[in-house]
Amino acid sequence: TVKQMLEQAAAKIDASLRGQPLVQATLRLTIGNTFRALGKFAAAEPHLRTALKLRKERLGEENLEVADAVTGLAALLDAQGDYNAAEPLFREALRIRRKLLGDEHELIAESLTNVGILLWRRGDLEDAEPLWREALAMRRKLLGDEHSLVADSLSNLGALLRNKGDIATAEQLCREAL
Repeated sequence: TVKQMLEQAAAKIDASLRGQPLVQATLRLTIGNTFRALGKFAAAEPHLRTALKLRKERLGEENLEVADAVTGLAALLDAQGDYNAAEPLFREALRIRRKLLGDEHELIAESLTNVGILLWRRGDLEDAEPLWREALAMRRKLLGDEHSLVADSLSNLGALLRNKGDIATAEQLCREAL
């Protein structure tokens, strides 16, 4: 099974990649994210934490690879429902990405979306809305109107507006997403 293959690969990382901490970090991030996607949260966590630690030690606090590792750990905590622990990590990844990439980049739109999703799950629609609006505008500008990520942003904003009671605008956005 995939789980068994991941466990076998994880068991070999330290020995086979001794002296290559950034390669170890990349593999651990991949293994951790895959375990998370499979719903194996306990198996994912040590890999994601180790990947983040290795990247911060080697690359410093403000690096795009560090932001990716921060996002991986935040996504796990979010999936576990630990929104209080996940939110500052998602915001840290957003801050790093903004600092290194400027105001417009798909990774920034991804981070805005991540923070917005967490806030939406927590019921904080007012704070999620401007983040999703910014992500949508950024994705439209960078990717055009016919991209699947633009459709995702439209769907997110449509669902939020439906929950706020703005049914007409929500329907318009959802139709556009479709």
